[in-house]
Amino acid sequence: MASNWGQCRHPGWYYNLLANPRASVTVGDVTRAVSAYEAEGEERERLWQRGLEFNPAWVGYQRRAANRRFPVMVLTPSGAQPIEEARTA
Repeated sequence: MASNWGQCRHPGWYYNLLANPRASVTVGDVTRAVSAYEAEGEERERLWQRGLEFNPAWVGYQRRAANRRFPVMVLTPSGAQPIEEARTA
């Protein structure tokens, strides 16, 4: 959710993903390659509702940013294998 805490502009990472949809995501100690796209239509609405279950604060953010609709970005795995194991010190 490109909420940017309810600010008047989309977050910088949103524009980065539009310019280059290839990215990496780290969860725990595993980093995976992903591709991003912006959800539209029914998919966006479904994901928005699921997102509100996860983080109800987005409702308040949406009120604050009444002049813009939050983009919902979808990240899909680019490959089945992790691209690297993150290092912990």
